[in-house]
Amino acid sequence: MANNATLSARPKLLLRKKELAGRCLLALILAQLLTLAVLPELEDAPVKATLLTLATSIILCSYLLYPEINVCHYSRTTINIIWSTLLAIGVLASILLNNLHFDLILILRLTLAVVLLCLLLSSLTRLISHFTTDTSSAPLLVFLITTTLTTATIWSGNWVEHIDSQNTTDSIIAISPLTYLASMLDYDYLRSQWFYSHTPYGSLRYHYPHWLSYLTVYLGITVLLSFVERQLKIKATNLSSKHHTQTETT
Repeated sequence: MANNATLSARPKLLLRKKELAGRCLLALILAQLLTLAVLPELEDAPVKATLLTLATSIILCSYLLYPEINVCHYSRTTINIIWSTLLAIGVLASILLNNLHFDLILILRLTLAVVLLCLLLSSLTRLISHFTTDTSSAPLLVFLITTTLTTATIWSGNWVEHIDSQNTTDSIIAISPLTYLASMLDYDYLRSQWFYSHTPYGSLRYHYPHWLSYLTVYLGITVLLSFVERQLKIKATNLSSKHHTQTETT
């Protein structure tokens, strides 16, 4: 009987693995299409700009297709490991498919940054979901927050131009995930042709945070969010068990 149960479970397990791989593949395909759609607007963009666009597109698409609660029956840790591995392979494959010849160290740094940011967004989504009754509201809220922060160096342009504080300017630049990704490539994206034409940052004095500081902060935030979410989940499980026991007693 046990052997039959094991054999019957194998197709389901294989199906779940295919589902994870399929979601990751779809995210990478959509990211590639989005990158191809954006690149003509950048006008002869350098390799670093192409890599930055590709990384941003992958994060957006992978978050939208990330296997959230009840999508499959793996533990969240297992899902994160599998998804991160597939995503890392996908990022490297996308770079190769685009024939982007670049420093291997910078590419590996960018790949690590993409995976870490995706894990951070997932951890934040799960944490917020503990405080919402609608399961779809948490991903939407995180998406809006991330989009707002990512575009901070665009919508804050008119305001930054009229303030005389480099610390404020540096803070606005630092909170943007776009800056986080650009720092992995040692790319001064704010002085690229598009940003120089559409924002005032190119004429201002500013400093980028070091890429290692970024990785440390993002990793720390991810671990903290995961820990808090885990504690809330344990608390909710204990309360549920206690309520169930009281109901049976009465």
